[in-house]
Amino acid sequence: MTDQTDSLLPTRSSLLSRLRHASDAASWQHFFDNYGRLIYQVCRRAGLDAQEADEVAQETIVSVSQELPKFKFDRSKGSFKGWLWRVTRNHVADFLKKKYRDGARRAELPEPKPGEVAPIEKFADTQDDLDAMWEAEWKSNLLDCALKRVRNQVSARSFQIFHLSTVQGWTVDQIKAALRTGTTQIYLARHRVGRLVKKEIAALRKESE
Repeated sequence: MTDQTDSLLPTRSSLLSRLRHASDAASWQHFFDNYGRLIYQVCRRAGLDAQEADEVAQETIVSVSQELPKFKFDRSKGSFKGWLWRVTRNHVADFLKKKYRDGARRAELPEPKPGEVAPIEKFADTQDDLDAMWEAEWKSNLLDCALKRVRNQVSARSFQIFHLSTVQGWTVDQIKAALRTGTTQIYLARHRVGRLVKKEIAALRKESE
């Protein structure tokens, strides 16, 4: 039986191998769940509205499905993370170019004001910001995956204590009052779960980046 936690390793080579087969709906669902939000957020930051961002995100996923058979999981030639970012960035740029070109052809766009730049130029000017956001979202995704894996390794109460303390930012006193537990138990749970989370994040980073 396949270990269910494998599906939480978003760019593990085994998952990439399964994704090359378009009929593997379960693997594609895992891929979309892990990266759909990431791609969507980049589109929104690029200036697309909600509908446009959703459209481009879906087009990007389709493009990935078509290009993935050519992708080689070889860290010496670059990471999957970098490849996925390039695919996403190209789709956003292409969409903005087409939107501006079609709008100008229909004369729906007003004459640019002095000093005003086109959307595609704005997108180009914000590359550093978008690169930083992609990196931040990627790290957030790794944390989410690590938390899902660790949740299966510890007691529900220990995980709840860690999540309240580290993720939600509750104080020790707040946790004590809410869960009716002692300070020692809180520190022990936080330390144990935190150690496991760091271990899983390191493993995920090694396998996906």
